[in-house]
Amino acid sequence: MGVRFKKSVNMQTRDILLAELNDYEMKMPMNKLEREELYKWVASGNSPYASCYHFDSGWPMDYVSAIRFDRDIWEQQELEIPTQHDDCPNDSISGDDDMVF
Repeated sequence: MGVRFKKSVNMQTRDILLAELNDYEMKMPMNKLEREELYKWVASGNSPYASCYHFDSGWPMDYVSAIRFDRDIWEQQELEIPTQHDDCPNDSISGDDDMVF
């Protein structure tokens, strides 16, 4: 599976995000579902090293850690886990995809 960037993500940003993604994937072990969600996040123009959450220190939480944090909270509350993070802007792929890298 490749990253299908939204048309609104310019080529320079795509290059930066792909470099970040490659680096991130080498450092962060993840399962298939986490990788799929990460690709959607990056395809929307977001860095894999950032999310809507921040650590207590104020630093942004990376995206896969945020997914895991959400999953742990939902499991503790015994609720159904959502497939997308609706509270984060630009985190889902819409129909305006154009290129796969």
